[in-house]
Amino acid sequence: MRNKALHNALEELLKLKPINELEFISSTHLKNFRDTLYGGQVLAQGLKAATLTCDDKLPHSLHVYFLLPGNNLDDIRYVVEKVRDGRSFSNRMVTAFQAGKRLISMMVSLHVKEDGYSHSQRLANAASLSPPSTEHPSPDGHIEDPKARKSPPFIFESINGDIFSKQAHTSPHAQYWMKSLSTVSENQANHCCALAFVSDMGLLATSLLTHPTTLFCEDITAASVDHSLWFHCDNLNMNDWLIFSTDSPWAGAARGFTRGQFYNRKGELLASVAQEGLIRPTTSSVAK
Repeated sequence: MRNKALHNALEELLKLKPINELEFISSTHLKNFRDTLYGGQVLAQGLKAATLTCDDKLPHSLHVYFLLPGNNLDDIRYVVEKVRDGRSFSNRMVTAFQAGKRLISMMVSLHVKEDGYSHSQRLANAASLSPPSTEHPSPDGHIEDPKARKSPPFIFESINGDIFSKQAHTSPHAQYWMKSLSTVSENQANHCCALAFVSDMGLLATSLLTHPTTLFCEDITAASVDHSLWFHCDNLNMNDWLIFSTDSPWAGAARGFTRGQFYNRKGELLASVAQEGLIRPTTSSVAK
C-alpha cells in the first residue's frame, strides 16, 4: 500500500495496466467530496476493461451495482468475464476488487454498428442555452463542494445557477454544462468511458433538490447504489460542450431515483442514464 497522488487528467484516471487478457489494475484514483473513491471513476474504468476485451464492437449499455465504497490508497483490480460473443452483440461481466473486497458488479453490452429505424427527441430549450464563456468552472454552479475549490477532470456547471444551496427548490429538475478539461483521444470507446466517468455527477444532488438539504450537508448519508447508462450514438465527442438534463420523479424509503439525458449543444440526444441512490437523513426529523 502506498499513497496515490490524485491526478486530474482524465487519461490518467482511466489508465489500466493489463495483468492478463481479462484482468487489469488501476493505481490512479480520484476522491469525491466525502474523501472516498469517486464512483464514476470505477464505473468508467470497469467499462474500459470491458472494451479492452472486445475490439469489434462499441458499448451501447451498462448496468452496475455499487457494493462498497473504495479508497484512494489501494490498487483496484478489474476482472472481466466474457459472457458471450455473438455476431451482433457481446456481453461482459466486470467485477472490481480493492483490498480483496468487491466494489462494483457490472454488466456491459457491446454492439456492432448497424442500420435501422431511428427517431430521437431533441432538447426543447437547447437553442436558448449558451455554454460558459470560460474554460474554468465558476464556484456558484459547480457540482463540487464550494469549500473544496478543486476541479475534477470535467467542467461541470449548473445552468440554473447555485441550485446546491440548502434551500429547497420547487422542482427536482436540473441542467448542467459539461466538458472535459483534457483532450479525449479519437478512439470512440474512450469517449464512452469519459461519459461514463461524468455520468455519476449530479444525479443524487438532483434527487435532493425539493428537500432542505444537500449532498454537502452533514445531516445526510448519500451514496450511489445502482446505475444504468445507454449510449445512443457512435460519434460521441467529449471534447465539446454537452448539456446534461436531470430529473427525479421519486424519492422515499431513504432512496432517491433520478434520470438524465446527455445532449450535444444542438440538442441532439447522445445518451441516457438512470440511477437510484441512498439519501438517508442522519437526524430523526425528516422534512416531508
